[in-house]
Amino acid sequence: MKDSFSALLMDSIRFEQWLRFYYMEDEEIAPKDGCGEKAASVFAGEPDSGSERVILRIPQAVMRRIADDMPEFTGLAQTLNDAVISAESSRSRIFAFIRERLQLDEAAFSSRVLQAIEDPDFRRALDAFHGYVQYLADNEKGESAPFFDEWMARFETWARENDIPFINSLSKYRPEMDALKHPELLETAKSAPESPK
Repeated sequence: MKDSFSALLMDSIRFEQWLRFYYMEDEEIAPKDGCGEKAASVFAGEPDSGSERVILRIPQAVMRRIADDMPEFTGLAQTLNDAVISAESSRSRIFAFIRERLQLDEAAFSSRVLQAIEDPDFRRALDAFHGYVQYLADNEKGESAPFFDEWMARFETWARENDIPFINSLSKYRPEMDALKHPELLETAKSAPESPK
């Protein structure tokens, strides 16, 4: 899988996972007065009062470093920062970011996502990355947050040490391979043929 759309999708997923892994916070929802407010919040999809929700809070210093070192991901970081986070909301924000970046309409974008998720190399690479995140969740205790490039370097080391195959079949976040920094790759991603229906 040497497709720049898939590489951009993978990099965006990995970036969001990095932010979520280190900068997620639980926030308790204050009780609301009156049943009218409670009913309105339930219908709006908000958690019930007295429960918790998960917020992504990216420190200012990290946002500045993203802007300096990874300006192509600043927009995604801004849409995720201070937002209530769930698997669905993160997926929606990642998809909106890629659609806007590549200027794809809904049909073209959906076709490209389907191509990516049907690609066995893409799925194996994503599974390997999720394995790494689970490994960190089980083993990393109170370590300070590395920046994204260091986190990805650690992932590559972990994959090599564990003989994870297919790790090099996707663009990893490196300046020379990054579809966002190479407009000609973005053009390729937009003009690639759609999968047959």
